[in-house]
Amino acid sequence: MDMDITLSDYEYEIYVIKKYIHKFIKDKIIVSALYPKSDDFENKECFGDKILGYRVVEMVTTEYDFVPKPGTTSRILDSSVANETLSQLYSRLEIEPYITGPAFSNYKKKADVVEVIICELKRSKDEVAMKVLELLILLLIQHGMFYYMSDEIWRAQCSNRDTMSAIVKYLNSQVPQVRHATCLSGEVVLKVSKYDYN
Repeated sequence: MDMDITLSDYEYEIYVIKKYIHKFIKDKIIVSALYPKSDDFENKECFGDKILGYRVVEMVTTEYDFVPKPGTTSRILDSSVANETLSQLYSRLEIEPYITGPAFSNYKKKADVVEVIICELKRSKDEVAMKVLELLILLLIQHGMFYYMSDEIWRAQCSNRDTMSAIVKYLNSQVPQVRHATCLSGEVVLKVSKYDYN
């Protein structure tokens, strides 16, 4: 299963997630994910795995206008949370430079880092972090649905795309737009906010 087939449809969403993940690392909202040999990492990896699985099942079974056919939910879940899928996402987020220790060649370790990030976003209680988490999970669900197309799955994917667009719009509103206001003296004024991740 090649996740890049579906990830290429979401380059901008991945870009937004990546920028915020890097911001959260710098702001110390994401810490344990950077230290994969710690006990805290192992605990949060387990918790992140459960958060991800729960949210995928909850969204697939309650937030769409259909009841999935028997087996569909578990197949979508399996594709959405697979270590290979999470490992590909890890690579697209470009967080390797922040991780302590040697680079990972094992896709399971990369997947574990993503699960710890999920845990830390959830536990942060930060409104923007929660939106990034929701966008990340929707992205994974889109991937999970890609292989099980039916009319109802297609409608759910359209609903997800709308939700993802709304979240991206919200997240972009949290990132300051650099506005140039030239004064008579020729001075340029820049507006910034706490979510300036550059």
